[in-house]
Amino acid sequence: MLNTTRISVRAPVELVKSVDHLVFARRIPKAPGRSATRSAVIVDLLKRGLALVNGGAPEQKDTH
Repeated sequence: MLNTTRISVRAPVELVKSVDHLVFARRIPKAPGRSATRSAVIVDLLKRGLALVNGGAPEQKDTH
């Protein structure tokens, strides 16, 4: 991947459980174009947060 940076974070257990819940929810329908890994979910959440900070709307919403 171009223009990427690897980061490492410590997260509360409840946050990790929430991310895992989103991963599981994505794996059920297996929506095309959406990866169902913990890393992919975290990246999507970061993108959504960045869009909100920059005044834009999130591209898509998770149902959970």
